[in-house]
Amino acid sequence: MRNFKNLLAAVALTCVFFSGALAQEGQDYFLGDWKVLVKGTPNGDAELPMRFEKNGDDISGYFVNPESGEEESMDSAEIEGKNLLLAFYVAGYDVTMTLAKETDNTMKGSLMEMFEAEATRMVDADAYFMGSWNVFVEGTPEGDVQIPMRFEKNGDTVSGYFTNPENGEEEEMDSAEIKDETLSMAFYIVGYDVTISLKKESENNMTGSLMDMFEAKAVRVIEEAVSAEDYFLSSWDVLIVGTPNGDVTIPMRFEEGEAGIAGYFTDPQDGTEYEMTSVELQDNTISGSFTLMDYDLTFYLKEEDANQAKGSLMEMFSMTATRK
Repeated sequence: MRNFKNLLAAVALTCVFFSGALAQEGQDYFLGDWKVLVKGTPNGDAELPMRFEKNGDDISGYFVNPESGEEESMDSAEIEGKNLLLAFYVAGYDVTMTLAKETDNTMKGSLMEMFEAEATRMVDADAYFMGSWNVFVEGTPEGDVQIPMRFEKNGDTVSGYFTNPENGEEEEMDSAEIKDETLSMAFYIVGYDVTISLKKESENNMTGSLMDMFEAKAVRVIEEAVSAEDYFLSSWDVLIVGTPNGDVTIPMRFEEGEAGIAGYFTDPQDGTEYEMTSVELQDNTISGSFTLMDYDLTFYLKEEDANQAKGSLMEMFSMTATRK
């Protein structure tokens, strides 16, 4: 009987607040830059870079014309149900395209309901190189050396820093740039102007060379793990997947309270923040309950990585929390 009541509560909940938030969530999914591949046209496979942005409550679409290489506005871009419908003029034809979410970073659909279309979200590849690294250079006249380095991006510019082994202080590099998936840098150290180039080998490792002579390896510096309490004390966007009305995001936050951790959630229907009924932290899992529209709801989230936790709502719907 209890499970049946939980089911009724979950279904009623989705009908009340998921419908209001779904349109916004669906719109946000399509925003950004995409690489769209159209297969099997009379001229072979064609690639069309596209970009979508908010325009008030609507979406504006843009594509790169393969003839001119310039970005042009689409005639229309709108969401109908779970589909993104596009219309634009290209290569002498008025065409339409339909795309729908496949995964978080891919879409599938068709051009003119004739040719298969696949879209892949374009992610900033430069972000891989950002952060702190320990760089090891082997076989120099001074033997093997270690140089701590750090890289950050300011707009389109990459700034690089290294710790000088002579004084132990961090100094800025003369230059740092990313080109063709290679991080190249130049700086002055122990009386020499040197250059180093590094390329991704794995998620946390790079390989390359110093002065094109000495082998260099870089290992990402990963911050020490924080306590479970400190981990969850933050603001989160919580994506709930697989409800009868689709996916939705609910903002949540946790902070220190008088009797432990206090939790808060934002009602997607009216945008008001409310305190949760209960919050409990055990090992690397946070669980709690809150009341919405007279229904008692439960959830849990378990630490997945530094900025993401996963769990479920009512032990029925998958939840993924991303740190804001």
